[in-house]
Amino acid sequence: MKLISTLNFKGGVGKTTVTWLLARYLVEMKGKTVLVIDADPQMSLTTAVELLETGAGVGVLDERFQKWVNEAKQKNVTLYHLLAEYARSGNVSLAESPLYIHRPNLYLLPSNEELYWYDLEAPKAQDLRGFISSLLKLIDQREELPRFEYCIADCPPAFNSLSFSVISHSDLVLVPINPDVFASFGISIMLKGLKKHLQPLPPFVIFMNRAKSRVDRMTGKPTLTRESSEFLNKDVALRVDNERSSQTSITLLRDIFIPERKGIKDALAARRRIPPDLENYFAELWDAIEPQLMGAKTTPKTETSSPDALRVEYEKLWEDYKTSGRKAVKEYVSSHSSVHLDQFIRTNSLAIPAKASKSVIEENLLAHFAEKRIISRQ
Repeated sequence: MKLISTLNFKGGVGKTTVTWLLARYLVEMKGKTVLVIDADPQMSLTTAVELLETGAGVGVLDERFQKWVNEAKQKNVTLYHLLAEYARSGNVSLAESPLYIHRPNLYLLPSNEELYWYDLEAPKAQDLRGFISSLLKLIDQREELPRFEYCIADCPPAFNSLSFSVISHSDLVLVPINPDVFASFGISIMLKGLKKHLQPLPPFVIFMNRAKSRVDRMTGKPTLTRESSEFLNKDVALRVDNERSSQTSITLLRDIFIPERKGIKDALAARRRIPPDLENYFAELWDAIEPQLMGAKTTPKTETSSPDALRVEYEKLWEDYKTSGRKAVKEYVSSHSSVHLDQFIRTNSLAIPAKASKSVIEENLLAHFAEKRIISRQ
């Protein structure tokens, strides 16, 4: 499985939200099988999963999850027990699966309070470096577990022995930042420290989370506010450029961001699908990072097809719709990235909201072609 970690030495940047909603996007929209590890002793992700919504908007604890956690502690199959076992023996053993099944194809290895104090008793971080690699290999070998395609680990803001092991074996490190002056300083401190203590470094992808955005009046497409854009493209870009080297791969996403939303925290504990207005933002983020996980040299997607090619696509889809109806539209939408669909909509001047979810795009295209068919018959 590919290991993705989310990391920022500054707290409060939304790492937990990005970790969980990206995992849910991969499961719900891409059909992937994903393991999430809460490697943060503050247990924010674990707590969010433990909460359930009520009709009154008040969270209640999930009894099923609480029962599972208590049993895991009794059986010594928590993340803390596994890490402590590796520290003692240099090996990990799994008498039982340590993973909680949140929903089909989405599993969680929760954090627990003992991890908060673990570094006071732990050996040197270098001695624990192989822990995550050993654990994931064992998980891969268990017959009762699915073959996970991706593991996403939420790392703590303070670098500790566990996050050292996670980052050491990551295929990609996601670094969400917020549009404030401390973010750029934090990036420099983090990258300098990691280059000093951890080699070789995995690739890093830096992007803006909780971004302040607006709708561009010319294109109708959400974009960063002027202040956020200047901060990203000047201050952050300068510091990232200063830390780049032949041994360090750092990608700064300038046009792909996760916007600030009042209800985004509620989506953490929700059992429903990701809110449609957030779905496409995570789709664009995934489209930018997936090729790097596959080992391809890439840059964030911009134009994927020429305007002429997109107009030809429209005419072909229209012809396919006339013979196959909904099936043709559904197959077209599902087989293209969100970035491509956004270009298709804008090029063909279709009355579909910018960054709409794929389900919304599909229904709007169906309505558009149904109306066009009626007009063509008159």
